Amino acid sequence: MKKTEPQPEIEPLRKSSPKTEPPKKLEDEPESAPEPEKVLAVLKNENLKEHEKMKDLFPEADVFCLNGENVQDDSRFTGDKDFLEYVVGVEKYDRVVVDPQNISREEFLEFFKTVSKASCPLEIMDNKKMLKKIKNIRDLFEAFPINVGNLKAREWKKIVAVNSNPLTDSMLKLISGEDYKEIHLVNCDKSDDTIAGKNIYRHNAKNDEDWEQVPLDGTDMVLYSYELENINACETFPDMAIETNLFSLVDFLEMTRQKDIGEIVFLSSLTAYECNSVQGAVYKNGEAIVEAFGKYSKTISKNVRVGWYINKDSKNILRLEDKEHSSLRLEPEEALPFAYEVKEIAEILLDWISRDSHAGTYYLNTGKQIYLPYLVDQLHCREHGGLDQKDLVNLKYHIDKYMVDYPKDKDTYAPVFEKEEAVGVDYMIARKIVDNLRTKLEEGKVSDAKKYLNQLAEKYRGI
Repeated sequence: MKKTEPQPEIEPLRKSSPKTEPPKKLEDEPESAPEPEKVLAVLKNENLKEHEKMKDLFPEADVFCLNGENVQDDSRFTGDKDFLEYVVGVEKYDRVVVDPQNISREEFLEFFKTVSKASCPLEIMDNKKMLKKIKNIRDLFEAFPINVGNLKAREWKKIVAVNSNPLTDSMLKLISGEDYKEIHLVNCDKSDDTIAGKNIYRHNAKNDEDWEQVPLDGTDMVLYSYELENINACETFPDMAIETNLFSLVDFLEMTRQKDIGEIVFLSSLTAYECNSVQGAVYKNGEAIVEAFGKYSKTISKNVRVGWYINKDSKNILRLEDKEHSSLRLEPEEALPFAYEVKEIAEILLDWISRDSHAGTYYLNTGKQIYLPYLVDQLHCREHGGLDQKDLVNLKYHIDKYMVDYPKDKDTYAPVFEKEEAVGVDYMIARKIVDNLRTKLEEGKVSDAKKYLNQLAEKYRGI
């Protein structure tokens, strides 16, 4: 058999690939220029000179003047705060720059709330045209410093402070450093421990015997405050609010009627204008008695209505700035302060008291109240929500019921004292009224006493 030789393997045909030329090197494309930053510059008044200055600093900026009709002319706007909110919301600016010239702190806060829905940072321009971002409460207050006097128009050698609150504590700290001053703190258990000096004396006076140990004779000034804790406590326990505050004030005045005292300053509250609340009625009746007291004594007696002011170093403010306010329960008076801090108001009050020796009732006009949790939330660039819905509902109920926007429709460039109409009640009649209140409470007729108190407050307001 013929042996067959193995056949050679045949390689499969391969497709020949066409010759490809190397890709041409693309020429470098020019980088697109970044879009210019969208800036809105805000001025108080429609002033051509200020407008030109702002355009020199920000050539591409739109300019909004807060004083004028709602008009848009190319990159120039005029209008009110509502129109400003609309413009900021529609145009989506990267920055909002404010020239604070002729703008008060209160107006700035109102303006800030107006643009709070935008996600752009807010900056303020100082006198040297340098910009400063507003990041927190401290930045805001430093941007609008308040200048008051040197507090040396009158020298008080002996001061008695009855009860304590943050405002009286701040006032006393300002004047306690002088060694020649003699300061007596009565029932000031909660007062600031930093009130220090060579001649600081503390007293706990709860009855007539205790008061005999307080050297009231020869006092230049008495600072009297109520022991009121907050709005809720007054409405929940009206009998305690009346007894602890109004009755104690009347007893103190009667005890000092024959004493040698230069002046008594009763630190009242703007809620005295809201006579439907227990707190407002207690303050209003107290004012009437203090004013009437001056006609039966050589002592100058005056009432000063003040509001609630920010303590930028307080625990509540720090907690708010740490964004813990979703679980923080605030009283209405804490949530709705005015645009000044406690120390500033203390300086303003002392300066005014030292210069004005007239009796009567005054209120300190510091503009409108602000809703603090909302404001602080916006100062932190609106990253998260504010109070939870339940807290907001509860807070809004108390605000609507007890708080008043007083003085109404007033903007201020600086705090100003304005005098209220005199209350035409005789001191002895006022004492009789208080005796009637005592009788009602002793008989357990709390609702009758509350109604009687509110009616009196309304009557005093109308005189």
